[in-house]
Amino acid sequence: MRITTKRPAVYLATGLAVALFAACYLQAAFSIYLGILAVVGGVAAFLCRRRKPELLISVFVASGMLLGFAAWYVDTALNYMPVVQYAGKSGTFTCTVSEYPAVYEDYTAVIVHAAEFSGEPMKRTKVLLYLDGCLDSLEPGDILSLRVSFSVPESRWNYDKFRFERAQRVFLTADALGEPEITTDSLNWRYFPIRVTRWCADRLRACMPAENAAVLSALIFGDESGLTDEYVSDLRVAGLSHITAVSGMNLSFLVGLLLLVFRRRIGSCIAVPVVLFFILMTGGSASVVRAGIMQLLWLAAYFINRETDSINSLFAACGLILLTNPFAIADVGLWLSFSATWGLILLGTPLQKAVMSRIKIQARLPRRIFETLISAFCTTIAAQIFVLPIQILVFGDLSLIAPLSNLLVVPVSEYAFTGGVVTLLFSLIWLPLGRAAALIPRILTDFQLAVVPYLSRLPLASISAENHYLTYFVTFLYLSGLFLLWKRPKYPTIPVACILVSLCVTIFCTVLENALLLRISVVDTVGGQSVVLCDPDAAVVVNCGGGYESACATVLEELRRSNVRKVTLLILTDYRGASAGNAETLLKSFSVETIVLPEPADESSVVRYEEITAAAREEGTEIVFASKRDCYAFGNVTVRLLENREPGGDFGRLTVYLEVSGYHVLCLGSVYPENVGYLLLEAGIGRADLVAAGDYYAARMVPPAALRFEPELCVFSSYFGANRDVVARVSAYVEAVAETERMGCVRVDIPRLYGMAK
Repeated sequence: MRITTKRPAVYLATGLAVALFAACYLQAAFSIYLGILAVVGGVAAFLCRRRKPELLISVFVASGMLLGFAAWYVDTALNYMPVVQYAGKSGTFTCTVSEYPAVYEDYTAVIVHAAEFSGEPMKRTKVLLYLDGCLDSLEPGDILSLRVSFSVPESRWNYDKFRFERAQRVFLTADALGEPEITTDSLNWRYFPIRVTRWCADRLRACMPAENAAVLSALIFGDESGLTDEYVSDLRVAGLSHITAVSGMNLSFLVGLLLLVFRRRIGSCIAVPVVLFFILMTGGSASVVRAGIMQLLWLAAYFINRETDSINSLFAACGLILLTNPFAIADVGLWLSFSATWGLILLGTPLQKAVMSRIKIQARLPRRIFETLISAFCTTIAAQIFVLPIQILVFGDLSLIAPLSNLLVVPVSEYAFTGGVVTLLFSLIWLPLGRAAALIPRILTDFQLAVVPYLSRLPLASISAENHYLTYFVTFLYLSGLFLLWKRPKYPTIPVACILVSLCVTIFCTVLENALLLRISVVDTVGGQSVVLCDPDAAVVVNCGGGYESACATVLEELRRSNVRKVTLLILTDYRGASAGNAETLLKSFSVETIVLPEPADESSVVRYEEITAAAREEGTEIVFASKRDCYAFGNVTVRLLENREPGGDFGRLTVYLEVSGYHVLCLGSVYPENVGYLLLEAGIGRADLVAAGDYYAARMVPPAALRFEPELCVFSSYFGANRDVVARVSAYVEAVAETERMGCVRVDIPRLYGMAK
């Protein structure tokens, strides 16, 4: 982009974002940055009399930074501090439900607008309220009154919850201390758009199967509540998360449909209020507001006979969002939306024109087909290049299948979106008419439901950010991009070919490394622990529990990171929730050849056994009961099961011993310490390089029989963290102690010739 002062919004918004980023992530150095800013701004203003573009740009950037610091301090003083003063307090809380609740196994989470606290008016703000039990009947506009305890959102479960919630303008969380009094208020028109969204989702479910309706709701409104965790994960691996994130694509489809039906003038008049109402329907997230502002600017340009400057509009929209909500600087969705749109403007359209100029086909229909396919491919490449750093830093992987998946799915999504809107309109007239219109979007969503999981499970569909070859490739990619921008060669074939060759080398090195290395991952599952062994000969999972349904996501993620397509052996050491809580989820998400179950010892164990075996039979998984000294061999991998037969509360529970390439892993399970020693002695086990102590031993002494091996690593998992005395005692025998509290992960990569090297 050539240096010019014709786009002041670009430089103002850049300075604004830099200041807010410093305020959000570098708070300790705030005063230093402010001082440096003042000096730079003063010098630039003094030199600006010479009217050089560079100096004017410096003034714009400095002005934006000053504006950003001012916005941060003002918003903090007026909106944040008056609210967080309630943290740590308990009392009677009166509030209004502002969104539909998220219902989990034993609690409900809902966003509410504060009204009163202990009989005194409270500043109207968003509060994340946690309620005991299942309260799925709550609707926006309902008034709640109950005793609560306030706190500030804590960063947990491996993500920055504190900044994430602030970006959504949620400054407090509240834990219910009793049952709420609910007053229904269906006449509160403030929440009418949210209710319309739910009505539309219900209408779609009435016209087609639930899973198809869930996909359409996600495409149209960004509502992922009806999608399974596995499908959402598949979308991310396939590089298709953007189709369910309400942003520019959704609004472009909507506005394009209106202009197609009503033509440009009338369609533009209708589109303005529709866009505003759609923003309210989808909750007004930063990404959809950004897209809405750009669409409104584009529509307004038609009425005043002006061409919009897309880059200026993009930066102006982001600047307005950050001014009204400075905490949105931490909103990953905003930056993904901004980066993707910037990529489409700077690279997508020019790349598409360059490719189409070389296609000599003149026939209208074939050229139109080529143009559609090339447009999907070029926009995917352009968006991926610009969002790549954010995707790697935040999500920890790079989707290699994204160009192909976008080429196949995005055009289908556009027609499914249109078909879904038509279905809603026809169902409003007459429900059977809507069901007839739903035939086409149902077929299109069936295609998505079949293709997305298949693509995400292809070998090397994505590469983990931990892959150092990926770091080299990304560095080379951006250096080549800078070279192309700087030199602007007439024939950029050689740099582009070098980029493609470097990508092929990255893939080849990754495949070679996967063939030479095996990975053992000890995964925290929120109150439980799972051990995942991924080797070319076999994929073994020991336990898949956790306190929440989503706790299994980390296990699934580890399997996908290692490009596992089939789980050879799933072993459950007992039937506690911490060990077997999410066994059904894994069975449904992956093809599992064999599941090994311990003998149920009590009534609760029998119930879980019946539930798990029913799910296994449904998925065609072989069910095997563990015997006293089972042993399984899969090429390089050996699995030994040590079953406790001593009477007591741990009767029938398993301890698992894994050996692969000369590396030994001992998964203690929840067998009593004295019985672990007996099992190890009876089995003749004399070595353990890694001890997975799990949640059971996080508050107890690890069995001395396991510590006498002097393992290299001992890993604890506990929702509340391991007992410090236990960690101190274990540290005297173990080279390293690790804790995976709250959905962390410890990974060990072992050469396949490790045993020979030892």
